[in-house]
Amino acid sequence: MYRFFHATFEKIIIGNQSTNILALSSCLGIFLACAPFLGIQTILAFFLSWIFRLNTTIVLIMLCTINNPLTMIPIILIDYFIGYFVTNKLFHIQFSNFEHSWLSSLNTFISEHCSRYITYESFSLWNYLIGGVIFATICSLTSYPLLYALFRRMKLHHTEVSPQENIKR
Repeated sequence: MYRFFHATFEKIIIGNQSTNILALSSCLGIFLACAPFLGIQTILAFFLSWIFRLNTTIVLIMLCTINNPLTMIPIILIDYFIGYFVTNKLFHIQFSNFEHSWLSSLNTFISEHCSRYITYESFSLWNYLIGGVIFATICSLTSYPLLYALFRRMKLHHTEVSPQENIKR
């Protein structure tokens, strides 16, 4: 069983794809996991990996590893608080002047139901969306050099091992 998973992992990861494609695929998965696109992340993963010709398997592995039921609430809160800090504290932008009536009623509904759990002035969906894009961009851009080095090292290690030694494993 271990050999099967190990061989499958090597076929997917080490395969014929370049280190750059593997690192970019991982970064897209990280971006989608941290972005505020709840409910359509998997569809976006398939579509964007097809558009950019990336490894769909790697994108989905990174997406599901980072954004799962245990990490979803912290990611949503980080998205919101980054957006709140950037828009309200840093640039002093109040989105209540720019919102449509349906969006302000949605914000009021969310504020009333979440005020028991978190104390804040008022909820704004724009803070969540802006913070999510900022957080996802920072996470994916900072992880690219690390993932590139990791995949490069994995490929170098894989080429150093001769086919005879690989069979013995």
